[in-house]
Amino acid sequence: MDTLLRSLRVSKPLVAVACILSLAAICLTACGGTTTDLPSGVVAEVGGTPITKATLDHWMVATLGSDYYTVTSHEAPATLLAAPPDHASCVAELERIDADANARKVTGAQIKSLCGELYEAIKEQALTFLISAQSEIASAKEDGVKVTGKQVQQAFAGLFPDQAELKTYLARRHRTLADELLVVKVGVVNEALLRALAAAAKSGNGRVDTKAIEERGVAQDTRLVRETNCRQGYVVARCRQYPYYVPGKIDQNYRGNPPAKILFEIGRLQPATSHGFTGRPQGHRRVDTECHDAGKRLHCVPVFRKKR
Repeated sequence: MDTLLRSLRVSKPLVAVACILSLAAICLTACGGTTTDLPSGVVAEVGGTPITKATLDHWMVATLGSDYYTVTSHEAPATLLAAPPDHASCVAELERIDADANARKVTGAQIKSLCGELYEAIKEQALTFLISAQSEIASAKEDGVKVTGKQVQQAFAGLFPDQAELKTYLARRHRTLADELLVVKVGVVNEALLRALAAAAKSGNGRVDTKAIEERGVAQDTRLVRETNCRQGYVVARCRQYPYYVPGKIDQNYRGNPPAKILFEIGRLQPATSHGFTGRPQGHRRVDTECHDAGKRLHCVPVFRKKR
């Protein structure tokens, strides 16, 4: 999960007037401008399907809950998710932690910066998921791929056969049953879509034409991005206003630090006795945080290098 900021590239010199117009357009998109008005309370539309601010707010809580538990093995304080400009409850929570005699001391400016980074990263992660989910469902519908509620329930039951375990799992991550069902549905839809595309792309000798699948996927994905309209302040990698989108390339979702890395830094504020990942090998210095997917979880560990 390396942080990446793509650079805009212009291949040929532009004449003065064209340059001014292009820069204006880039500024509009880069600053989160939209080309089409959205209804009140809607932050994005995917092919006409709205994503409301209320839905995003809900998924931000669920996303923070899941990320925080994955990184720290603790339940997330609800106060950590605090809106700008002051991020008041988050700042208060981190100041409370920092007041502990054993805590790693940071400045007030650093605390506010962490809270701001966290809010924006969680917003970006949650909205990217919601847009991607709608895009996957739209793609499947276009290709005539149908996924029934029964299929989703069967896949869900395979993941959570024990109801008590499911209840604990959801509570620790601040997620609802409906949240988890949507995640499972997107997975089932994606698998069904890939199977259908593979079947349609078989050549005369029975082999799957992977290039044909890839080209169709890129074309479909590019069109869906063009049909995804986002409100100013809510522009993420799959919005048509996102200035760094490259068809066929995997977009880096975070222009700043990803949530896991920010949460890791927040976790390190805690006294060393409460978090195992605050220590470091003797004679080493921490140089980075390395995160990777481990099944349904995101596993993050500090990276240390021996001092020279």
